[in-house]
Amino acid sequence: AYIDGNTITTSLANGDVTIAGDQQLVVSTTNGIDVTNNATVGGTLGVTGATTTNGIGNTGNITNSGDVNTATLQTSGAATLNSAGITNNATVGGTLGVTGATTTNGIGNTGNITNSGDVNTATLQTSGAAT
Repeated sequence: AYIDGNTITTSLANGDVTIAGDQQLVVSTTNGIDVTNNATVGGTLGVTGATTTNGIGNTGNITNSGDVNTATLQTSGAATLNSAGITNNATVGGTLGVTGATTTNGIGNTGNITNSGDVNTATLQTSGAAT
């Protein structure tokens, strides 16, 4: 039996402490549980309250039905988004392919613009001769 104030201490010579049975082990404390070293969960880890983690490593897929907030989102491969809103500047390191209609405002270009179809505009202005 457990006596108030006792500490269960294990050693390599004595082996693990095993709590076995066919009922749930319930731990209810005012100050929670403090795990100093690693913990292994053999089944699903269910968390009903807020969770704080540091250095999450994942080898499978992460699914989420709510918002994910982060300062910087990085991927090691391609990322697929249903939509994206860019608030500030964005840099594209390769070719930007657009498969739908595009609306732009104030295009500045320092190279040549080429087009294989018609260009329609109300007023066409050039800074040099046009042919």
